[in-house]
Amino acid sequence: KKISSYIARPFALQKSIKLRNISYKYPGSETFIFENINLEIIKGEKIGIVGKSGIGKSTILDIIIGLLEPNSGSLEIDGFNILDKNFPYSKLDWRKSISHVPQNIFLSDLTFAENIAFGEHIEAIDIQKVRKAARKANIDKFIMNQSFQYLSRVGENGLKLSGGQRQRIGIARALALKPELLICDEPVSALDVGIQAQILNLLGDLQRELHLTYLFVSHNLAVVKYIAD
Repeated sequence: KKISSYIARPFALQKSIKLRNISYKYPGSETFIFENINLEIIKGEKIGIVGKSGIGKSTILDIIIGLLEPNSGSLEIDGFNILDKNFPYSKLDWRKSISHVPQNIFLSDLTFAENIAFGEHIEAIDIQKVRKAARKANIDKFIMNQSFQYLSRVGENGLKLSGGQRQRIGIARALALKPELLICDEPVSALDVGIQAQILNLLGDLQRELHLTYLFVSHNLAVVKYIAD
């Protein structure tokens, strides 16, 4: 059975995500970026990863997401090691359980509905589900004021939108997937200070309302402290 034909089924996180004795070095390198890292993220908890560029923040994220294999150690979801070679599809299931809000949100020159329900054909989109996610991301009113509402086009890479509006669409997209883990990777670093505060307040409110499990990554300690409060 080819892996491309496998239909991933999201994990239902019950307890925690645990990195146990994780070590990693790039192929061809003799130097480990990190060794024997142990980290437990309890369901509903907010975890911040802070550090300057180049120290391995993106690498540890890719290991948690299941995109990179560590040289040693295990990645355990409720005690189950998804790196176990006997269960080759478990990483795909885990990736299906994660939503990612990056620094730069990719938007296609399609409708608002298609950009929130990313990857779904427009005829298959559940517009009520999309609107619910958009309301939580505080972007529904803006969309409803457009000429064709959710069928209005966003422009090439959201050319018609402000940075804050693009981030809100990215957050709505993440919420529409109903993730077990929401990863926010430098989500406000490209925004001006006033908009940063709005987006950070929104993310904090969502975490408290939806009891999301957060992994928040930034080079700025003040940003991580803000979201942690």
